[in-house]
Amino acid sequence: MVIYHDDIIQTGEKGRMQVLLLDQTVFTLGPDTRLILDEFVYDPTQKNANEVSTRLMKGAFRFVTGKIALKKPSRMKVKIPGSGSVIGIRGTDFIVSYDEETKKSSLQLHEGEVDIANNEEYKIISAGNTVVFDEEKILPEEKLVEEEWEAVINDLEVEEEPIISPSAVFQIRIGIFVFLFVIIILSVRKIIKRRKKGKEHHHKKE
Repeated sequence: MVIYHDDIIQTGEKGRMQVLLLDQTVFTLGPDTRLILDEFVYDPTQKNANEVSTRLMKGAFRFVTGKIALKKPSRMKVKIPGSGSVIGIRGTDFIVSYDEETKKSSLQLHEGEVDIANNEEYKIISAGNTVVFDEEKILPEEKLVEEEWEAVINDLEVEEEPIISPSAVFQIRIGIFVFLFVIIILSVRKIIKRRKKGKEHHHKKE
């Protein structure tokens, strides 16, 4: 299964899903979650053209950044329209959730840094912290309890194969083609060498 630009990625009440992008960014969606992939551009040869932008409409998901965040972190965003917030990503591993009823979001940051901006505030959150926010307030950070993090990770664990973006599928197919081509070339070279040795051996007998 593949996903495309502007696709809605959604899980049921007991569902979980993992999405792998070409730059190795990974989304892991928990139960009853809706996520929209607004933008994904990745060209390893172009630093400034790459971009990942998503919208979390409800639920929770884990975001593990890939190569885009390492090269150009400002080009990665998670928008949460319900709480009027935007999360800027700086190469990291975090879990973010949004509650439709309370209009509040919470973020648990395990590695790296993120910045959160709403209608009133802007704050940089560092690794090992958790924070709650909505469209007006970003509450003070609290220390992330490792046991709670592990419990959430276990809850998000996905047994099925990840959904892969079309560009990633294309890249995988190219890799397989190149691998098979190399195998064929090496096999042909071995055959040619054997024939040459056979001819040389035949000439020596004569």
